Amino acid sequence: MRKLITFLAILISFNAFAQQPNYGFTAKDKKDPIFIEKCKSFRQAMAANDLAMMRTFVDPNLLTTLSDRVDEALLSSMKDHLKEINRKGYRLISLKMSTGTRDNINGVDIEYIASPKFTGSDSCVFEALELARWKIKPV
Repeated sequence: MRKLITFLAILISFNAFAQQPNYGFTAKDKKDPIFIEKCKSFRQAMAANDLAMMRTFVDPNLLTTLSDRVDEALLSSMKDHLKEINRKGYRLISLKMSTGTRDNINGVDIEYIASPKFTGSDSCVFEALELARWKIKPV
């Protein structure tokens, strides 16, 4: 019974994350696990070279006014990300909440091994919008 309750809780929380938009999602506070989930989704979209998914992280107003420039920036980011993760020996070590103190900025710190001799770090940076809504800074 306990396993069933745990499974249902995970399923419900996953559905809550999946139903949130990628641009303008809400978080109850800066430690909300949705930041890690959105970071994972963003990095998966980059790794899959999925421009359509990447565009869901961008302000819809920018997509209508500067679509070509936005696409160029996203494609460049995806290219750089693919170059990094396709290194021989690349392995993700951790994703954890940043300890930053600015109210309007939040982040997820990423650590990885890129080769036997190289350890790297990256991050997903989020910026607060109005009404407890957030966006990732895609480029």
